[in-house]
Amino acid sequence: MDKNTTHLNDGEPVYQDCIPLVWKIFKSRPDPSEIILIHNSNEEILKAIYALDDTYADSEDPHDTLAQQVTRMDAKINFLMSMVGQLLSESLIIPGRHNISLSSTGMQWEDKHAPEVNAYLHVQLYLKINYPKPVILPAVVNSVEKKSAEEFNITVSFEKLTTSVEECIEKLIFRHHRRLIALTRR
Repeated sequence: MDKNTTHLNDGEPVYQDCIPLVWKIFKSRPDPSEIILIHNSNEEILKAIYALDDTYADSEDPHDTLAQQVTRMDAKINFLMSMVGQLLSESLIIPGRHNISLSSTGMQWEDKHAPEVNAYLHVQLYLKINYPKPVILPAVVNSVEKKSAEEFNITVSFEKLTTSVEECIEKLIFRHHRRLIALTRR
């Protein structure tokens, strides 16, 4: 995957990373009640990831004890979440890492195996290792391109994501983009 690619669908910004991913083909689409459960779970997971990534700026006032206490508590909670995540990841089977480009409407990834074009599948993404619960994204395969003898580029469009899940993905992309900009300025 081209590391310089910053857009996936029609100039839409993307989140690029190398993360654990697994996909599963379904012969038929699940009923609407199952999709609602998937999206409710996705929303909870994305909000938890967003909250875990939240950082508090140090107060410029050295006498602001409340801000200092919040910062210390945040560091302790992050440490505990990291430890729990590490313990969980050792007991869970986390899939292999893949280079991905994720937008709020679809994604692309590299894999040694490829589904058929137009196949309906669920893509499970582990967006944060210390929170090893996957986001499950129902999708339809748009294209499969053979990259090499052993690699394929797979592009999918998400199917029937709720507005809330789309917004959570957009926030994730925006925060990731903002961090990349901050890193290049250092």
